[in-house]
Amino acid sequence: MCRDGKEITGMARYTDTYLYENGEWLCVQAQITPVAADHHPGDDTIRTVYLKGVKQDRG
Repeated sequence: MCRDGKEITGMARYTDTYLYENGEWLCVQAQITPVAADHHPGDDTIRTVYLKGVKQDRG
């Protein structure tokens, strides 16, 4: 992502909660929480990378 012409990076934690009722799953809560830079895990823990909404091949 770019801001003011400079590339920036960030990390967020996505959490969702589902309820299974009457044979169907219903999302009852979803939240995206930014992670402070000093709490970012190492790059070796990253599972999936998206750029502009497109999943990147980590081949």
